[in-house]
Amino acid sequence: MQKKVIAAVIGGLLIAPAAFADVTISGRLSTGLDIYSLDSGKAAAPAASYSKEQRISDQSSSIVFSGSEDLGGGLSAWFRLDNRFSFPDAGFSASGNTLVGLKGGFGTIGIGRSDLHYHEMFRYDARSAGSLQSWLSGSAFSQVGATAIANNTRTPNVIKWDGSFGAVSATLAYSTAGNTAAATEGSGKGATDGGKGDVTTAALRWQGGPLSLGASIWNSKEEAAVAANLKQSSSRVWGGYDIAGGFSVALGYDQSSVESAGVKTERTSVFIPAKFKTGAETFYASYLMADDLDVGGTTTSNSGATGVSIGWDHALSKKTVIGAHYTKLDNDANAVYQLFARGLSGTAAAAGESVSQIYFGIAHFY
Repeated sequence: MQKKVIAAVIGGLLIAPAAFADVTISGRLSTGLDIYSLDSGKAAAPAASYSKEQRISDQSSSIVFSGSEDLGGGLSAWFRLDNRFSFPDAGFSASGNTLVGLKGGFGTIGIGRSDLHYHEMFRYDARSAGSLQSWLSGSAFSQVGATAIANNTRTPNVIKWDGSFGAVSATLAYSTAGNTAAATEGSGKGATDGGKGDVTTAALRWQGGPLSLGASIWNSKEEAAVAANLKQSSSRVWGGYDIAGGFSVALGYDQSSVESAGVKTERTSVFIPAKFKTGAETFYASYLMADDLDVGGTTTSNSGATGVSIGWDHALSKKTVIGAHYTKLDNDANAVYQLFARGLSGTAAAAGESVSQIYFGIAHFY
């Protein structure tokens, strides 16, 4: 009996490559030593003591299954199953960009879960072997006070279109329940109708030689059953330029607001990343500034923040990179901004506290 089972398994493995010839496996393994620190900064009531938090932290490692099927007439079906997992706790779920859809001369249509709006400057900010907390464009640039704009992660319940026309690329998307707090639709009955919230978002990008430009908008409304029925509105524009000799620099401007119980809170942010690449070495530096909050037409003093990040990557090969990165975010006395993906690192900063991280990491792409 055991021999028959073994033979069946081996036979299945031999058949599998032919059956799944159009499926590609790819992904990224990224982890390192994370030293995360809080200090009193400008806090009006600092904690009794502060200490460093050290851990081996995963930085959104993934295994991605993707594929397509030719349907004829220039039309094809496609899918992407993006599984994220963690080295420290072995968590595993399809929480990455996971969609299924159709593509053809009209572009690509997909339904599922996708990065939208919040990530649009990551290509200027991203570093191969750094931690997610090093990405300042996901910090106060994508938050309004304590509220994350566009979830500061992927949006669920999405139908989206992507297209390109020469130097121009575009994205249009709609979600029936896009904010994390309302990922499950309501009953659709009475005053607590959970089906009235939605998201509309669009992005337009242009690349011409060394110059790149872009803009993105986001508008969302929580499901009606959610307390205070939160609304969000965000507009972002950016430009980048590749300078001769391996230098590149970008500038981003973001204006975002959240509205709760009829009171709107707004802020503007500026983000400036720069990069220098020479041989196997890449050096990064970025600066972030978030202005004071405007709450119901009145400015809240000392509610802004500034951040800096520097880093270095060394490519051991085309697929393996090591690096070291330092990031610091300074909150004003009435600000509670956090590093991007702070949940992977350490304790949240309270009002006025400063947070910093030193990270030594390795990443392998396959």
